[in-house]
Amino acid sequence: MIEVKVPADINSYKKPLLKGATAKEVAYISVMAAVVVPIAVFGDRIMHPELVGWLCMILGGLILSPLFLEKSGKHGVTGEEYLLNMVRFLINCQKRPYDFVDRYTLEAMAFERQRQEEVRKRKKLRKRRRSCTNV
Repeated sequence: MIEVKVPADINSYKKPLLKGATAKEVAYISVMAAVVVPIAVFGDRIMHPELVGWLCMILGGLILSPLFLEKSGKHGVTGEEYLLNMVRFLINCQKRPYDFVDRYTLEAMAFERQRQEEVRKRKKLRKRRRSCTNV
């Protein structure tokens, strides 16, 4: 029987849905249009027209940014997974209070840790000596 190896890039081919765009690209462009077009049309009533233009460009770029994030070999994260992780991080983020510790306090803490480590080592050594003499 004859076998033919098919390259991986052919297997990962996705059929275009609309004029060369995949279903994922069409979905993102639709969401972007649904958000940006109303802002562009009705935003002049609320803000300066130049600000509306900048807002539309920034929002459009943010909405379409996952399309530019391909699976990388290092992290292997798609754009959707990246955004989902960012949203989870923002929701579940624990705020840590800022703790001011000066240099002298850090040095004292390091010295105390070192002293306690030496005490532990001495105790272990004493136990070993006692066990050797009892034999």
